[in-house]
Amino acid sequence: MKNSLFHRKILEENFIIETISYWNKWDALNTTNTTYVEPDVFVRTDKFDLIIEAKRYDYNQQSETQLRNEVIAYLNEYGSENKKIYFLQVGGIYGTDDIPDLQIYHNGNKKIVILITNWSRILDAVLHSREKLFQLNSVSNNYLIRILDDLVDVFAYHQFFSVVWLKNIKERRVFSETFPKLHFTRKPNVLWLQYLKESNINNKWSKDFFEYVRN
Repeated sequence: MKNSLFHRKILEENFIIETISYWNKWDALNTTNTTYVEPDVFVRTDKFDLIIEAKRYDYNQQSETQLRNEVIAYLNEYGSENKKIYFLQVGGIYGTDDIPDLQIYHNGNKKIVILITNWSRILDAVLHSREKLFQLNSVSNNYLIRILDDLVDVFAYHQFFSVVWLKNIKERRVFSETFPKLHFTRKPNVLWLQYLKESNINNKWSKDFFEYVRN
């Protein structure tokens, strides 16, 4: 996931994921919601917390109001822990420019680091990881390659396809020995009658033939 981010703002390394939960129902106090606030995914690690809001398509679906509501609701639940907070928007983004950190007052100023990516970007990261594993040419990586292949199929099911752009295609030289059934021949040289000159024909009937063609 880190490799798919448009801006590498997660600085922590070697963190441990403690819990992953889906559609938590958080206290809606001080939000625009009336009953509860429901983030898509909530990840707790030993070094930071991560809120994930995912949208179906790559662009133009995220909501700033929803972002603020989820952050405030998170602070209602966990604000006393003073943990570092990341908010990740997956898909539905309005461009790839960096989004400034969000500042919210809750028992003191709280800074929330905003991260963005989209599904196409995540697919590219999956393909890149698969290619690196494939190049290692190790049998021990085969199960990982199969998992990544399954992920690529899942993306395709949802109309996100792996595409190799022309500019990224590597040059490959092709030789006739490589393809025994193919025959590479030079374009034959053809000398049309209209371009013949008398000097081109050197047998005993050349002059008569040339006069015939001319007339």
